Amino acid sequence: MRVIYVGCILFSKQLLESILYYPMIDLVGLMTKQKSTLNSDYYDLSKVIRNFKIPYKFLKSINDCRVNNWITKIDLDIIFYFGWSSLLKKDILNIPKIGSISIHRGSITNVKYAEAFRAFKIID
Repeated sequence: MRVIYVGCILFSKQLLESILYYPMIDLVGLMTKQKSTLNSDYYDLSKVIRNFKIPYKFLKSINDCRVNNWITKIDLDIIFYFGWSSLLKKDILNIPKIGSISIHRGSITNVKYAEAFRAFKIID
């Protein structure tokens, strides 16, 4: 299964480290932030994959058209989206053959995350 991984916090680092050794997951790309003042637990995930020769991009916005262009060129099955502060737009969500998996460790009762949950349900 060909996967692109998106994240920029310690939580996403821990998940990334755990999936790197699953033989059924072919990590074909990573998107992270080079720096962040928004996330108190920010982590540059490119440090985790440097020895694995996995291509990566530093992003400011996940919905930038360059992100869309890069992902479209990859024969992609799933996007793993763990630890990012904005929602993926529908055009990016439609690229993977299978879909996207997102985990947020915060409370869904917060209005911001309730909107994210509702968006997930609509797209699903």
